[in-house]
Amino acid sequence: MKNIITFCIFLFSSVSVWGQLVSNGDMEQGLTGLNNLPTGWNIISGTPDYCDSSPATCQTLPYKIQTSSPQGGRWIRFFNGILTPGPNNEIFGQTLTTELIADQEYSISFYASYSRINDDVNPTTASIIFGFSNGIPAGQVGLDNRDTLSLTNPEEWVFHSFSFIPQTDLDYVSFGKLEEDLLNACYVDDVKIIPVCQVDLGPDTTLCIGDVYTLDVETKNGEYLWDDGSTNAIKYITEPGTYWVEVSANLCTSRDTVVIEFVPGPEVTLDPVIDVCIGDTLMLDVTNLGATYLWQDGSSSPFYEVTSEGYYEVTITLGNCSISDGVEVIYNDPPLVNLGPDTSICDSYFLRLDPKIEDATFKWQDGSTSPTFLARTPGTYSVDILKYGCEVSDTINIGLRELYCDCFLAFPNVFSPNNDGVNDEFEVFNTCPLAEYTFTVYNRWGVKLFESRTPGVFWDGTLGGDQAALGVYTFMVRYRFQDRSQTETRTGSFTLIR
Repeated sequence: MKNIITFCIFLFSSVSVWGQLVSNGDMEQGLTGLNNLPTGWNIISGTPDYCDSSPATCQTLPYKIQTSSPQGGRWIRFFNGILTPGPNNEIFGQTLTTELIADQEYSISFYASYSRINDDVNPTTASIIFGFSNGIPAGQVGLDNRDTLSLTNPEEWVFHSFSFIPQTDLDYVSFGKLEEDLLNACYVDDVKIIPVCQVDLGPDTTLCIGDVYTLDVETKNGEYLWDDGSTNAIKYITEPGTYWVEVSANLCTSRDTVVIEFVPGPEVTLDPVIDVCIGDTLMLDVTNLGATYLWQDGSSSPFYEVTSEGYYEVTITLGNCSISDGVEVIYNDPPLVNLGPDTSICDSYFLRLDPKIEDATFKWQDGSTSPTFLARTPGTYSVDILKYGCEVSDTINIGLRELYCDCFLAFPNVFSPNNDGVNDEFEVFNTCPLAEYTFTVYNRWGVKLFESRTPGVFWDGTLGGDQAALGVYTFMVRYRFQDRSQTETRTGSFTLIR
């Protein structure tokens, strides 16, 4: 038999009729007698009979049960079941007052019994087949949505109850005998089909602070009422408390309550990325009092020593709460820092100290944190630099210079190369001997027009023997005076006229 509906058998003394889906299920109304059925019930095939406890109906005594149903004085008798469905199979049923909804739980209950056909035949086991379908089934009971109930005690009415959950919508219930068994007649009375409420919020639960707990009671055709008045099928819980919901669906209403508690969980504050200098050791500390730990390599200490680049992850468990976190450890080469060789400066002069390192933090000898430092007086200057986990430092000694302290360069802003003997070259004037010298001229588009590495050799305003155009030009001079260690650069612009 194909298990489209799963039936679970329970025994009850009574079943509430609230939400009853069978019309005239107690079978007390209608015209009794052979080939008749109670009001609301239909003959599908054969000739089932509407009997009562009076000898006036359903006569022919060995075919009639000798004991009355506990529910009342009227019931349905049916027999003549054979293996192959045919016109003599006694099958009956009715359209339900409300169709069964897929995935909803229902219960069906009824009294059943059977009798011997005559006293000369020993009692045999009888079976009732019952089930559900869409519309009146064509000569079968419930088609594939059916189950079989075996009866073992003749002349004894037994109450049977089954719960089931249909997988599709169904609207018809039917009973019959579809096995070869001509030695008895079966009887059914007081058929009830009611929806079963099954809302369940689950057990009381303890969660971790920060968790979100989902209560989902979605039911087909359902209406919902929560303790706070909300009417959605799903409720998200983020705070402790007692929560209840009332669900109404398919003629049934049910309520359930659950207590949700929240407790503190472990804490972890690993940075997503940590830079470490090559050769250094990093110690990760995720200590939580009373917690257990599990690192990516299976170790279980709250401390983890890192000596190589990679990703390190830990799961911390405290009570029922767990949290996982990880860190990417990157090993870097230390930056190169050089403040230059020891040097000297003239009185009232300054020297800019620039390590030329980007994306780093700086700490100079006076506690300042600028990337550069202006040394205005003789002394010892130092810088500590931290970059990508690497700490480096350098020191420079600056003395007081007395020789060539009045050295400087001067540049005109206009010159006129017209061969009149006055200002015919763009000259660089210097007051002290030069140890290094590079003089370059550019046009307004940045194209180099002239370059001299010899002091005293200047631009005469020509390009390949032709006169340069009138206009504005720029220059750059890189130079170092004798007795000085620092190379300097000067730039500016000038105008060529004639």
